[in-house]
Amino acid sequence: MPPGTLTLWPDGGLGEVVVSDRQRLVHVAAEAVAVFAVAPFMVYLATRRELPDWARAVSALVAAGTLAVDGGLLWRYATGSTS
Repeated sequence: MPPGTLTLWPDGGLGEVVVSDRQRLVHVAAEAVAVFAVAPFMVYLATRRELPDWARAVSALVAAGTLAVDGGLLWRYATGSTS
């Protein structure tokens, strides 16, 4: 395997998946944007009383999901955890 690559799912039925350093950086940057820009904006929308209840609820769910998924992945990356 060439240097500067990260192998994921070596035997999970997908075959070998190789992610370059650049791809990993783009992915981490997208997660950071989601956590630090998208989620706070969704929380803001969820607090706007002039919006319909369904829109506020969806905004709150998107914010929670973004923080759970992207925040969790970003945390794993920042702490070096692989499991």
